[in-house]
Amino acid sequence: MSGYFARDGEPIGSTEWSALFESARNSAQTGCDYRHVGRDTVNDSLGGEHYVSTVWLGLDHSLGPPDLPLIFETMAFCHDHVCALDKCLWRYSTEAGAAEGHASVVALIVRSSAKRGPAQSGT
Repeated sequence: MSGYFARDGEPIGSTEWSALFESARNSAQTGCDYRHVGRDTVNDSLGGEHYVSTVWLGLDHSLGPPDLPLIFETMAFCHDHVCALDKCLWRYSTEAGAAEGHASVVALIVRSSAKRGPAQSGT
C-alpha cells in the first residue's frame, strides 16, 4: 500500500496525490477546494474568534496498522489560547466522519464559550 489516498479513501499514487494537493493550493483561482471539508469561525461571548478547520490530508497519519487509514484532520485554533481545544486535533478515516467530527468540534466550542459567559466590565 502506498500510503496515499483520495478523499473517497481509495489508494492513489504519489503523483496523483501531489496533483490533488497542488490543485488545492491553487483553489483561489479555480474556485474549488479539494482539501477542505469544513471551515468555520465561531465568535464567542468575550468577543474573540475561534477557527475550526477540517481538511483532507491524503496521507495515512495513523500510528499503527489501523483498519482504515487516517486521512482527514480537524484542528481548532482559539483566539485567547486559554481554550482547552486550542491546537487540538482529531483524525478520521472517512469524509463523512470528518464532516461529523468538524460539526461536533464547532458545537463543543459554542457550548464552551456559552459557559464562560459575557465579558465582565470593571467598575
